[in-house]
Amino acid sequence: MNHSNHSDEIDIIQFFAAIGQMFSNFFKAIINLFVRLFYLIADILLYMRKYWLFLTGGILVGLVWAFFTHQPQNIYYNQANIRANYEAQMALKEKLDLINDLIQHHKTSEIAQVMSIDTVLAGHLVKMEMEPVQYDHFLWQDYQDFLIYSDTLFYKYLKFKDYKANIKQNPELNRYWKIKVYADNRRAFKTISNNILYLIKTDSSIIDRKNDYLTSLKLHRKKMLKSLKEVDSLRNLYNTVLLKTSEYKSTLASNILINTDKLTGTEIPYDLFKKRQTILNDLENITLKINRFDKALIYLNRFSQSGTRYSSVWLSKYFKYPFLGFLLVLAGLLLKDFNTFLTRYQRQKNH
Repeated sequence: MNHSNHSDEIDIIQFFAAIGQMFSNFFKAIINLFVRLFYLIADILLYMRKYWLFLTGGILVGLVWAFFTHQPQNIYYNQANIRANYEAQMALKEKLDLINDLIQHHKTSEIAQVMSIDTVLAGHLVKMEMEPVQYDHFLWQDYQDFLIYSDTLFYKYLKFKDYKANIKQNPELNRYWKIKVYADNRRAFKTISNNILYLIKTDSSIIDRKNDYLTSLKLHRKKMLKSLKEVDSLRNLYNTVLLKTSEYKSTLASNILINTDKLTGTEIPYDLFKKRQTILNDLENITLKINRFDKALIYLNRFSQSGTRYSSVWLSKYFKYPFLGFLLVLAGLLLKDFNTFLTRYQRQKNH
């Protein structure tokens, strides 16, 4: 029995010793890795110190090249937030991509034609961007409209947070966008709001969708107005009968039978008034919707009259070209040393 306990103790000691050795080897490997990285960095720095004159020359050549080929330029930017109806964001993005391509190829006359601006203003444009944004207040209105027109059990239980998450995952479905315009002149933004609207003004597919939707809304409003007129006529008829009945001191003043070609049955004034209020609410909602969808693009806030100074070190040619010069010289030095190594290797092989 004592021999068995002694064996168990030896096994436990060996087990912990193996674990300790494993951790020791792991930490040694980590330390060796850092030591090798340190020596590697030191070798790189020594190599660069050896050829510092050539590397500095490459940087200076890059600076000179940037100075003579790209003069410093003041860039200004401006931005606006819009709501896009009838999937106008798709057409607008295509137009902005087209304009950016024309800007890169310096085709100012074509830019002026696309945006309906003069060539001088078109020459000041540098870049255009658009990105989706989310405003909970406006998204809530869209969410309510979505539930109203999606009459299925699944959509009725769709939560607002899920609706918002779906819009975020599918930016092309989003109606709210931020447009950024970059130019090299502050005055280039004076008429940019109208110029952006012009980009999709003649898009036939958007025009057709807009006309169809607004026509249906206006037709619905016309029907509501007709219903309102009929209800008002019935209320007027009820009041007339009530007054006539009160002249004869009839007890039927609170329960009158109306027989017309419009309605047959007992009417209560409160029911007619309630129906009238419902129609008025529907008319108000329809009018608001017509105003919301009257244009394909609606500005939530427009471009300002002048732009804001824009600068970026990482995009500057004065950083890019010197860095490229440094890399080219370094690549040349590495190729030279590699060629020297191959020459020595060939000599040793021949001997």
